[in-house]
Amino acid sequence: MKISCNIDGTNYSLSVNSDKPLLQILIDDIGIDAMKSICRGAYCGNCIVLLDGQAVLSCLVPAFKIQGATIQTFDSFQKTRFFRDIDRAYIEVGCIPCPQCFASKTMIIESILQTLEKKNAGTENGHLRRVSEIESARREQERFVIQELTLNSCTCTESSELAKVVEVCLNYRRRRNVRRS
Repeated sequence: MKISCNIDGTNYSLSVNSDKPLLQILIDDIGIDAMKSICRGAYCGNCIVLLDGQAVLSCLVPAFKIQGATIQTFDSFQKTRFFRDIDRAYIEVGCIPCPQCFASKTMIIESILQTLEKKNAGTENGHLRRVSEIESARREQERFVIQELTLNSCTCTESSELAKVVEVCLNYRRRRNVRRS
């Protein structure tokens, strides 16, 4: 099967078996050595990439699903200002994932941030009216963050601490956007 996609800013046209996992495409066909997967089967969660902005386990995504997609691996993401926001937030919160899952959890957090930023943009520019709405939105956001973080099984960090990292990053990005306005 012929697949066209964008991986880390480069357009590719690949001839691969339609059910070949994205993880294997990244390693075998693209040559990204840094992809980490201990289990090779959806258990560890260390093979996370962003597929059109959403965190996915690359070991579970068949080639036919990436036709026309934009894929970002940690290799390219760590060169962005968005990575620096997350890295700075890890330090501020005092919660840094272990080397085994750092890349994966960072990509999950970026996916969460993108989702929350889109959602907040549709909520009267991120402003809620009542205290009860604010508290309800905060609880919903925390549940969403914790659910998304289950994509990685490493227990080196608490989900609640990583939820704080997400909140700190959101604040960094809000302040940056306010200054641009």
